[in-house]
Amino acid sequence: MGTESRNWLQRARGVLGFLNDVRKHFDEDAGALLAAGLAFNGLLNMVPALLLLTSVAAVFVSKDVDVYQKIIDYIHLVMPGISEQVLKVLFDLVRNKEVLGAIGLLGLFWTSIRIFGSVRAALSRILRTRRGRPFFHGKLLDLVMVCVVGLMLLLSIILTSVLEAIEDYSAQRLNLHGQAAPTAHLPQSGALVMSAFLFFVLFRYVPAERVRVGSAALGAIVSAVLWEVTKLGLTTYLKRVDDISAIYGSLGLFVVLALWAYYSAIAFVVGAEFAAVREERLAARDSS
Repeated sequence: MGTESRNWLQRARGVLGFLNDVRKHFDEDAGALLAAGLAFNGLLNMVPALLLLTSVAAVFVSKDVDVYQKIIDYIHLVMPGISEQVLKVLFDLVRNKEVLGAIGLLGLFWTSIRIFGSVRAALSRILRTRRGRPFFHGKLLDLVMVCVVGLMLLLSIILTSVLEAIEDYSAQRLNLHGQAAPTAHLPQSGALVMSAFLFFVLFRYVPAERVRVGSAALGAIVSAVLWEVTKLGLTTYLKRVDDISAIYGSLGLFVVLALWAYYSAIAFVVGAEFAAVREERLAARDSS
């Protein structure tokens, strides 16, 4: 066996050993149950979070119907299966100033930060942090993360709209007659990059003990890829099922949302486990 072959074999063993450590870490943390808790809390606070997003969008963008449609299209891109009628009801609530005033927005902020409180608790468990944050410090961080993530979502909506415009322009310019343009996957690629950056911010800055850039980047890439695979799988499933309401009745929308929330939480937890294992290995190497 040549030197190059032995090097490849050692690398393969190293990768398999790393993946085995991730599996053990996931089992020790009861990762499936942890993801289920995150998904449940996310579902409970999903409507307030969507209301908050659309409220902020109403302040920063024009109230033209096409702009709101772009926001709906983006939510469909990251959350396949949600009914457009449900989203339009949310937009109507935002436009109704009698329903959502300043006090209502404060309530939405308080409800939305509970999602990041759950994320913070999950990361503390996965990363085995030795110290926590004081109560008010943690709540302030959750509030900051709501603002940061909300801003990133708005930027994602703008970026997705720009990439879709480029895709449409390319298709018209090249006169492809229904064939896919070379830029056909630009919106999905943009969403992948933005989701990876979002996961990086969560893994890097939310834990009480700072995570290395490389570990946060590794976890973010894994989570983003798994999240895209989840969305692709759910979209394929919904396309193959002609009428999901025929199977689940009036609970069809809830079933789709529950599946999306759970497997999205799994993607988040697995990525965090990758970051945690890398952190532990680097810490063991530094101490030796």
